[in-house]
Amino acid sequence: MIDFTTFSTYERQLHEAAGDPKRIETIIDTIRSSENPQLISAIEGLIREKELSQRIDAIWEERGFGTRMAKYKEPFKSLILSSKTSLKSKIELLFNLRKQSQTLDATKLKTNTSGEILDLVPQKLKNNETFDQTYKRMITGDSFRGKGIGPGEFFLALFGKNGDIIDGKGDVVLDGFYVEVKGSGGGSIKPGTENRHRVADQLRAEMAKLLKVDLDRSNKLHVHNTKSNFVTAMKKKSVKERTTILQDYLKKMYPVWKSNEIDAVAKDIANNIGTKDALKVIGQTILKKYQDKDKFDSIMFISSDGSKFSNVSDPTASSMLNVVEPKPPLFNRDGDTQALPDGYINIVIKK
Repeated sequence: MIDFTTFSTYERQLHEAAGDPKRIETIIDTIRSSENPQLISAIEGLIREKELSQRIDAIWEERGFGTRMAKYKEPFKSLILSSKTSLKSKIELLFNLRKQSQTLDATKLKTNTSGEILDLVPQKLKNNETFDQTYKRMITGDSFRGKGIGPGEFFLALFGKNGDIIDGKGDVVLDGFYVEVKGSGGGSIKPGTENRHRVADQLRAEMAKLLKVDLDRSNKLHVHNTKSNFVTAMKKKSVKERTTILQDYLKKMYPVWKSNEIDAVAKDIANNIGTKDALKVIGQTILKKYQDKDKFDSIMFISSDGSKFSNVSDPTASSMLNVVEPKPPLFNRDGDTQALPDGYINIVIKK
């Protein structure tokens, strides 16, 4: 049995000796002379926990993390302390985080690209067993998610150079580069209009009257669906007529868009109506409006298991469509209760 009176004495001495390596060594020598293996094991565990805890405190202090990162310090401590990995690998990982000697590569995030999350991580960091055993939990674990905190935000802020979770220009900043982070299940992308903008069902009714077809909850206004009443009616008209109809519709759906943006989307849908290609230019345009309004440098979508990502820094480039897939815009409000403006779009990782 452990003599808890003796244990408490050692615990008090260790706390008093924090930051004094010589005194800690003296205490350790005293412990080694003990004939109680349980006591030795318990004290060694206390020493390790105290040292690791102090190293993590130093990371948060020296890197100047803001209030959004503060609440994740204790969950991070718990994760590191409970990890079934060597003390050496834990200390090496914490040293890297404190000195930022090995940081996540933000250079790739300045392009439209996709791949494995580990593609962004230096090899030396990937070789660390504690990192290997814990990084996915830092991305997807409930302890590192919260209200307004998406998957991967904590991970990117912690391992990115001069990283932090922020408010304003996206979700995370990495050495002055601002990243919006979304889950792969479908990031909702606002089209630049205010959230209270509600015109979809009214415009659908006007379109039904113009085209003389049924458009309602059962017959929705879908520009990509070949079998829809809307597409069938539009295909009976010339491309020029379709373009004019769509221009008028889009001006009301997206009143803040510029004329050249309206024209580009209208022409693209008119030429590709009834196919998924009709979603390309409108998807690019909406994402660009979202980027301009929220002032982030790139938007990253992270898979639900934390293994893959797709990143878009330039929505206007055709390469965007190689890494993400725009879904149909909300041209039919009906019972949708999301606090987003009509015409918003969801974007997912390209399969």
